[in-house]
Formats: sequence, C-alpha cells, structure tokens
Amino acid sequence: MPDLNDRVIALLEQLVPLQASANARQEQALATAERQYAETRRRSEDAIGLQKTAVDRQRWFVRLWLGMIVFIVAVIAGLLVALSRYLH
Repeated sequence: MPDLNDRVIALLEQLVPLQASANARQEQALATAERQYAETRRRSEDAIGLQKTAVDRQRWFVRLWLGMIVFIVAVIAGLLVALSRYLH
C-alpha cells in the first residue's frame, strides 16, 4: 500500500504544475477574448457611425433633388402661366 500512496503523491505533484499552466493559459485566452471583444465592439461602433453619416448624406441628397424638382416644376408652371396671359 505504501507504494500506491507514493505513486498517488507523485502523480498529484505532477498535476500541480500542469494545473497551474492550464490556469495561466485559460487566463491568457480570457484576456485575448476580452481584447477581441473590445476591438469588435469598437469596429461595430465605427461602422454604425459611418452608416449614420451615409444615411444623413443620402437624406441631404434626396432633399436636394426633391427641391430641384419642385423648383423646376414651379418654374415651368410660372412660364406656362406667363405664356397663357400673352396668348389670350
């Protein structure tokens, strides 16, 4: 039985540094995952900001074109009214 106890003690002594190494690797993996998460979050926020900028520019562009169309229609209507007075 003492031989078996010595063997168990030897295995446990080998297990301690292996467990410490595994814990260190797990902490490193967790730190890496947290860094990647932070980077991903930053990139997502940047992408959302760019999308908001693009949407704002699109709205401005659409308003400009709609304004131009309304202006052109108003000019044509004004010309038609002015011409109709001269034609009568």
